[in-house]
Amino acid sequence: MTTNTIAWTVRMPTAGDCYDATLTTAGGLVFVGHESTTNPTYSAYDAKTGANLWNFPTGIKVAFSAPAISYEANGKQYVAVVQGGGGGNSNQQRNTGHGDIVDAFVLP
Repeated sequence: MTTNTIAWTVRMPTAGDCYDATLTTAGGLVFVGHESTTNPTYSAYDAKTGANLWNFPTGIKVAFSAPAISYEANGKQYVAVVQGGGGGNSNQQRNTGHGDIVDAFVLP
């Protein structure tokens, strides 16, 4: 932060789409949700290099309702994210046809 130098940049695939707030872990991962009309995904990046490490196609065209969280259970680290609902105005709310979703992913 003292040098004002950008360490890395990732160009997101589609302009005009929405992105969730990032979650960073002590293990060096950065997670971000990408709401897209064509390819909605939840992705992990290497915090040091910006390399894309993992993508999960959500399969639904909805906004991520809240930033992801990281937690530990039974000695394993997880990342959980809520999908569905909508944003601050009714134009952003979309019916998923099956309610909102919580996905939890175990980290290696």
